[in-house]
Amino acid sequence: MLSSKRRKRKFSRSRIIFATDPPEPEDIYWENFSFSNVQRFQRTIITYIICILIIIVSFGIVFGLSVLQDHLYKDDKENSDTNIFLNI
Repeated sequence: MLSSKRRKRKFSRSRIIFATDPPEPEDIYWENFSFSNVQRFQRTIITYIICILIIIVSFGIVFGLSVLQDHLYKDDKENSDTNIFLNI
């Protein structure tokens, strides 16, 4: 263990921290206190619906790209079996 003198020296060499008094609670604008429980519940539901829609759209994009990739892979595989010189 380090001695207490050594800890003090190590702490005294660190950066200086400036602190100020926090604002009084009366000076803070408490936005969420102006909403009723019903309004808070509505905002929560709207947020969940938006998140679910974003997840569904993301899943649809990934699924669509996956289907497109499989389709292109099958077309490429079918075209590689035919002789390209005979196709006019």
